[in-house]
Amino acid sequence: MKFEDNEELVLQWAKDRGIFPTDQPYKQLLKSMSELGEVADCEIKGHHDMRLWLEIGDVLVTLILYAKSRGVTLNECLGLAYLKIKDRKGETRNGVFVKE
Repeated sequence: MKFEDNEELVLQWAKDRGIFPTDQPYKQLLKSMSELGEVADCEIKGHHDMRLWLEIGDVLVTLILYAKSRGVTLNECLGLAYLKIKDRKGETRNGVFVKE
């Protein structure tokens, strides 16, 4: 299934439950931060299995809703981010890219 198809399923799920649309997008942003904390918790505990994958998915769900509430899709945001980074130069230090 394409990412855009999953994005539409998430949006419909949120509409069906009255989560979206919202007049308070910051709440989805805060929920995203909470879900990201759960990803970090899995990493700390060494849960590199389906528990981690589900938490990453939860982050994506909340980011989809936040982005849509701001008038953009997550896929569009990713495309813009790629355009920003594609020509960056730098080096990787301890597994982290450091731009020039």
